[in-house]
Amino acid sequence: MQTLDWLRIGQGDRLLVADGGRYASIASQAGPVPDLSHRRVRTTVYQVREDGRALAELAAAVDAGRLKLRVEAPYAMQDFKAAHEHFQRGSLTGKIALIF
Repeated sequence: MQTLDWLRIGQGDRLLVADGGRYASIASQAGPVPDLSHRRVRTTVYQVREDGRALAELAAAVDAGRLKLRVEAPYAMQDFKAAHEHFQRGSLTGKIALIF
């Protein structure tokens, strides 16, 4: 099983979902769902809402080591250009994190 942490869909972008695979998006406001039925790709969009208590529970799980975050590289906010270039190179094994 292969997992990708990001997917860009748009003009000129390469679609990184295998035929017969699954596309899932998590967003605070769901945008258009891509129609990938011609490639037998199942699509799902989940919407989320703010939940301070749940966020505190997640932070506690990270602090306690019960939840591992996959971070490819952290960048200071002033280094956002380098972070974007890193992202554009692809082959990520985790997220690019901007530190505020």
